[in-house]
Amino acid sequence: MSAPSLPASHSYFKLTASVLMVILLALHTLQLMSSGGRAKLPDARSDRDLENFGEALATAAQQVERERASSSSSSVSGTAQIKSTPTLTPTPAKRAKRGGGDRGRVESELPADLLENFRGKFRKTGGGGDLNSSTFSLFIDADKNVAERACTCHPPKKLSDRDFLKGGGEPKLSKASWSCSVRKARGRTHSNLQTYWAAKTGDDGMMYMHMPFLARLPNRSLAMAFQASAHHEGAKDQHLRIAISSDDHGASWYPSFEVPTLRVGAQWGPVLHYDARKSLLWLFYTESKSCLRPAAVSAGGNRLREKWLPGGDIFATHVSLGNPKVPFKPDSFAPPRMLYSETADGGIPKVLAGKLVVLRNGDWILPFWREKHTILGVCESDQEGSAGVLVSQDRGESWRPYGRIIHPGTWLIEGALAQMAKSDHLIMVFRTSAGTGELYFSKSDDNGRTWSQPASTKLANPGAKLVLTSVADNAHALVFNNHKRLPYPLQHSRTDLDLIASSDDGRSWGIVHRLESSRQEGRMFHYPSLLEVTPCKLVVAYTASSMAMMTGEERAQTDFNTYGIHIAVVNADKF
Repeated sequence: MSAPSLPASHSYFKLTASVLMVILLALHTLQLMSSGGRAKLPDARSDRDLENFGEALATAAQQVERERASSSSSSVSGTAQIKSTPTLTPTPAKRAKRGGGDRGRVESELPADLLENFRGKFRKTGGGGDLNSSTFSLFIDADKNVAERACTCHPPKKLSDRDFLKGGGEPKLSKASWSCSVRKARGRTHSNLQTYWAAKTGDDGMMYMHMPFLARLPNRSLAMAFQASAHHEGAKDQHLRIAISSDDHGASWYPSFEVPTLRVGAQWGPVLHYDARKSLLWLFYTESKSCLRPAAVSAGGNRLREKWLPGGDIFATHVSLGNPKVPFKPDSFAPPRMLYSETADGGIPKVLAGKLVVLRNGDWILPFWREKHTILGVCESDQEGSAGVLVSQDRGESWRPYGRIIHPGTWLIEGALAQMAKSDHLIMVFRTSAGTGELYFSKSDDNGRTWSQPASTKLANPGAKLVLTSVADNAHALVFNNHKRLPYPLQHSRTDLDLIASSDDGRSWGIVHRLESSRQEGRMFHYPSLLEVTPCKLVVAYTASSMAMMTGEERAQTDFNTYGIHIAVVNADKF
């Protein structure tokens, strides 16, 4: 006996219920994804993500169309007959080349009503200068926030995670966390700031020492490289020196030694990087090649010394630290290797100052800039000054230059680079000569291959170097001179050296500590280098000098005990 057939109305009811469930589920998903509220969406980090997103929408639309067709048909026998209905198929995604770069926005031809609610989440930032991505906004009201907000570090709960960070330049950060809140920052005391001298003017006969750069070593000590001379900046004897600390926070230091190289011109901008995988301490620097300014008398009657101007060829050398118990000897450095010649790009000098960053994909990124000199007859070039990066995909064996970052109103030099914590985006912050007296920044979403049009951070600066680095899984720290150029007679002074932090990928910033605040004519506290040595313990090295010390003038009236390389240790969890 055959089974009784169900009424057609019952089959229609089941189909209608199914269609309603699908529609309600789709509407609920659309509402959550467009609201940016309780539902957490993954960020679209590549063109392929957007293509997958479009395909998913198309599939969902096809399913709704099929269910709708099914519900509109009926059969006496109870068997649904699916009619042929038009399907929603996305057109393959298109790449549109953007000015200044070879990356473009993916433009899917999905219907506007389906795509509109998702546009904010999946909007791309082009590498050629498009700053329209709200998900990559930086330095929002930074000048106001630094004055009104304070940031504190919270150490890990596990004692084992509070130990000395092994370093190695890998993208593995401390397990501390940072938070910033609106409160009076001026009430902070200096009880959690310790200061030391790493080197003083006159040590080893060096009357000029500048541009310190810190690195962690595997034996729990610190290495510090700097440029030095027995005379003044740019003197023919200007060379690189390295000092080693006897502890993990720079309270005491062994005497420095000269890095042995076959030097022709002055050496500039040492950058240290420890590669833990190969136990190599790298030293990057530049050496003057043709930019020697002859002695002369200025229009005002001042005698100008013969001096090398900054920049030239970019070199690299390294020393093995395979046995951490045996300190390396000065003569154990490998012969320097040229990475980028001054003659490239129309014969414009190259200069280094910023930290090498190891990206999460393994690339090494080293910021540099091309510095155009305007002295007649001295290394003249018809090329514009610009900033860029050197990229190595084989841990320093080979390098390629990328980027020609230019701003029509200012030079962009001494860039400091960092990778964002919650994305693969890069940010580079620059010293400028802009009349507004502010730091500028540029962004990259393709691992440094192309960069956005630079824009102001609104952070004041007198035209002095800064340092930017990641200090935990969720935070970045920045040290800079937080003031515009001061009026006469303090126009050459650099003070108000502030350590600030961000716990939201650079969108907002708050003060951690003011390291220096003295205001004296010609006095300079500048050119910082920054390390996190243990979770929440930050070490800053910087130059304490004056305009007279930099140029070699008026030494008879100089108190050498107040000039040299200074160390500041900040315990950012003790406030």
